[in-house]
Amino acid sequence: MFLADAATGIGQGQVFTKSDGTYVHQNLRPGIYKVQVRYRNRYQWVPQKIAYADGAVFTVTAGATTVVDETLLPGAVLNVLGPYAWPIHYTAMLYPKYYAWEWSGRAADRRSAEPVKVASGQSTTANAALRSGGTLTGRTLQKDGAVYTGYVDVRSYNARTGDVAGPVQYGSGGTYTLRGFTGQRVKIKFQADGPGFRWHEDAATFEQADPVRVRQGHERTLDITVSSPS
Repeated sequence: MFLADAATGIGQGQVFTKSDGTYVHQNLRPGIYKVQVRYRNRYQWVPQKIAYADGAVFTVTAGATTVVDETLLPGAVLNVLGPYAWPIHYTAMLYPKYYAWEWSGRAADRRSAEPVKVASGQSTTANAALRSGGTLTGRTLQKDGAVYTGYVDVRSYNARTGDVAGPVQYGSGGTYTLRGFTGQRVKIKFQADGPGFRWHEDAATFEQADPVRVRQGHERTLDITVSSPS
């Protein structure tokens, strides 16, 4: 379940549904949002819309819970894309090979992507030559500089659009590793075992987070400071 800021279009993260179909986005700032369902390479915006512009806007207020339910469209409906031009996000993770996640035209984000035109009633092929992804790795530290050896959930987002930049990874034993980058600036979101999500470097929001430059096919080392569990 992907969440976007309805005012800016910037992604605010995604969560997986539980076995009973429920999901929870936590620690959201008050504001307006749109919700996208991602299921087996099928995408739809609530309520049952293909285009982002047609998605409903939901208001989140401080201290309150907003409930957003959705029913999946039939697969045949989701496969009907024309007649539009679409940016395509190529994501591939064939362990142990981590390919670069990139958009059509080898772009780093959807705003730079080359749209692929789909004609009504026709099938369109959009091939992509996958490249080796970049890597971001380093130590997980506490605020006093000591190594934090607990469990850490680490995620990455394009610094300009908030698009998911690569697969979610999990660190432990004092280190983390993020893989699958194309060349771009990203923002890192993480959660240690206990506190809620924070952003690098010790920021509360996406906007306040420090951008980090990553390169396709290269490795960069970056230590991140996590909040110690309470």
